[in-house]
Amino acid sequence: MNNKLPTNCASCGTILTWDKNSVELLCSSSLCGAQINSRILHFFNTIGNCDGFGPATIDRIVYYDHLTIPDIYDLSEYELCNMEFGEKTSANLTDELDRSMRVELEDWRFLAAFGVKNLGKGNCKKILQHYELEELFELTEPFITNIEGFGWITAENIIDGLAKIDEDFHLLVDEFNLKRTVLKKNQKVICSPISGKGIVFSGKMQANREAMQNKAKELGAVIQSGVSSKTDILVIGAKVGKSKIDKATKFDTRIMTEMDYYEFIN
Repeated sequence: MNNKLPTNCASCGTILTWDKNSVELLCSSSLCGAQINSRILHFFNTIGNCDGFGPATIDRIVYYDHLTIPDIYDLSEYELCNMEFGEKTSANLTDELDRSMRVELEDWRFLAAFGVKNLGKGNCKKILQHYELEELFELTEPFITNIEGFGWITAENIIDGLAKIDEDFHLLVDEFNLKRTVLKKNQKVICSPISGKGIVFSGKMQANREAMQNKAKELGAVIQSGVSSKTDILVIGAKVGKSKIDKATKFDTRIMTEMDYYEFIN
């Protein structure tokens, strides 16, 4: 049995180095294809409001040298067609990108989507209770370690990670005008069974569907128009379409009746 540790990245061949704050071997190349694909996939999976950008789509886009999130938001239907996506697929992808820029996205979710080390969803919510999102890029370690639960190593990782995403973040905010719901300082973080969950309401409900959607938003859910791999819960009423049930089954999405849903959130 060969227990010898690898010396080079399997994706790009760069010499691997030990992370100074952990026991991980890391590839340091900013052009590593595997890392680029992983970062982009993490972004779209986390924002949860832009369908169609799964592994196969991202693999092809990266193959054609579109390597950043702003690059992808800047893609035209014509450019996607030139990457051998069909006309309908290209139109759907650009429609989804346009839609995701119009749908309000919580600041903590937007920040978490960049995959900064030690800034998962929970820590993003926590840090944004103390500082506004744009303020984070001006912070030094002591400002972060003053927050309960954030140690010095964590603060260093966050500062280093924010420096790496600074350009992409400001391009998305300033040039593409992504809409964001700001978590105000000292605002209570929403804790509910559906906080952060992608939810689709389908079929004829006994209650008003719009009211159900608004209540779900108040509880921190992400309301989606159709079932996808990013959907966590499908709430069904009468006469729900078979295609939605089939998709939910395919993606292992939890299916609830209206009554089940009310019991779940109360």
